[in-house]
Amino acid sequence: MPVEGEQTGLPFGISGDFIPDTGRKIVKYGVLWNEWLCREISNFFKEVSLNVFLKHSQWKKFPIEVYSWIDKSYGSSSINDFWNHCLREPIKNFLEEMNIVPTLDGAMVTIGESIYVEESIREIAGDIIEKITKKQIVGNTVKEKIKSVPQIGLYEILRHEETMNKLKADPSKLRLIYHEIEKLSDYYIDGRKGKDKPLSFVPFVLTESGELLPPSEVMTVDTNLEELPQFLRKIVPDNIKNKNLLHPEIARDRKSVEQLKKCGLEVVNEQSLIYKLREIIQNTNSLSSLPDTLKTEALIEATLFLISRNEPLYSLNYLVAYDYSLQAANNLFLEGASLDWKPLWAKGFLPGFFPLHHAYFKAEWLTCYGLQREHIEEFLKNKGVHGFSKDRDSDLIKKAAENIAKKQLEREGHTIEVVAGNYKLGYDLMCNGHCEKVYEIKGMTEPKDIPLEPREWTNIKDNTTNAVLICVYNLPSIEFRYKVIQGQGLFDICEPVEKAKIPKNRWLEV
Repeated sequence: MPVEGEQTGLPFGISGDFIPDTGRKIVKYGVLWNEWLCREISNFFKEVSLNVFLKHSQWKKFPIEVYSWIDKSYGSSSINDFWNHCLREPIKNFLEEMNIVPTLDGAMVTIGESIYVEESIREIAGDIIEKITKKQIVGNTVKEKIKSVPQIGLYEILRHEETMNKLKADPSKLRLIYHEIEKLSDYYIDGRKGKDKPLSFVPFVLTESGELLPPSEVMTVDTNLEELPQFLRKIVPDNIKNKNLLHPEIARDRKSVEQLKKCGLEVVNEQSLIYKLREIIQNTNSLSSLPDTLKTEALIEATLFLISRNEPLYSLNYLVAYDYSLQAANNLFLEGASLDWKPLWAKGFLPGFFPLHHAYFKAEWLTCYGLQREHIEEFLKNKGVHGFSKDRDSDLIKKAAENIAKKQLEREGHTIEVVAGNYKLGYDLMCNGHCEKVYEIKGMTEPKDIPLEPREWTNIKDNTTNAVLICVYNLPSIEFRYKVIQGQGLFDICEPVEKAKIPKNRWLEV
C-alpha cells in the first residue's frame, strides 16, 4: 500500500494503487476505486485459496491463519469500518464456508462444523458429543486460533442434559466423568458468581432407579446399619426414605463418591453418623435440645462409645446426673471417688451439685467398648467433674464449709445471709438482725495454715469484737470437725507477713 503504517489486519502485505488522503497518512475510504480494489484483492485471495492453498499439503493451513488474524483485528473506527466492510468480511465469510479446519482424524471441515472438547472428556464421551452436536472434534491449535469454535469441558458436559441422558446407559463411563470433577475448581462447583446454578442442583447423578438427579437429592448408605449400635442407627437422617439412592456401580467406586460429595451428595456411613452424633452431644446444653432417642441412658452409652473411638469431645461440658437431668460437668461429682462428696450432699450441704449417673461405669458397656474404669475417670476429671483431687475440688470444699457453718449458726438462732461473693466485705457470712457478727469460713480437707487476704485481715483488726473465724476441716468426711474462733483470741493468733496468715498450730490450740 502507498501509505506508511496502514494496517488491514491480514497476515500478508498488499501492494496496490489505493487513493490516499491528502496527507498520504491513510487510505481514503468511501472512494469507489479503493472499494473496487479491495473486491479484486478479496476475489484473488478466494481464487488462490481454492486452487493453491487448500490443495497444498503445507499451505492448506494458511487460510485458517488468515481467519484468525481477521478475527482479532476488528475495531470501531471509520478506517476500520472501511477495511472490515470492503476486505476482511468478504474474506472471512468466504473462509467460514470453506473446509479449512483440520479435525483430529485428519479431515477438513468448516468452522461451523467444528467443536473443541477437553481431552479427558473427549476419550469418554467424544463420540456421543459428535453425534448430538453433529460437529467434529478439533484439536488445541484450532481452539487457540478460532475463538468462535464452541468449547466443551466437564462443567458443560455435566450441565448438558442430552449428553448425560446418553451416558446414563453406561455407568462405567459416568464413573470416569465423575472422577474428572476433581479437576474442577470450587468456582464451577459452587456456581459462577451467581450466574449459573451450583452443581448440587444440576441433574447429573445416576440413581439406583436409572434417573439422573441433582446430587442434593441423592444419598448413598456406605455401611450396614444393622451392625451399628442402636443409638447410632437412630440418628440416621430422617429424610433417608425421601432421598434417591446412588446407582450401585457408582456407589461402589470410592473416587466417584468422594467427588460427588463435593457437589452435595449425602454419604451416610459410620464416620458421618459418628460426626453427627459428636456434633449433637457437644452442642447439647439441655434435654430439650436432644433427640428423643438420646434422652436417657442412650446419651451415656453414646458418650462412652465416642470415648472408646478416641473421638474429640472438646466442647462437651454437660453430662447426665443421677436423676437423668443434664448438668454442667463442674456441678457434678463422682460418687465413691477419692474425695467422696455423696454423704455431705445427702445431708443437704451441697445445694447446686449433683452425683454423676452411675451408668458411666456400667460394666456391660465398658466391656462392649473395651474401656477400663481409669479411661472414664480420666475423661471425667478432664471435663471438671469433682471427686479426684482437693485442688480441683476447692469450690466444693468452700461451698460445703459455708453451708455447714450456715446451718449450724441458724440452729443457734442467727439469721444468716451469704455474702461470700462480695469481695469488698472481707467475710463470707453475716448475721442479719440477730447480732452484728460477721463470719469468715475456711473449709479444708485437713488442718493447714490459713492465708488471709488483705481485706480479711483488715476486717479482723478493725472489727475484733464481731469478727468470727469458723474452720471446717476433715472434708468431705461426714465426720468433719467444726471450730469457732472469735474475739481477741482470733486477733492474737494471726501472724501478719507479706499476706496475713494463721498458722495451723495456732488455731488448732485455741
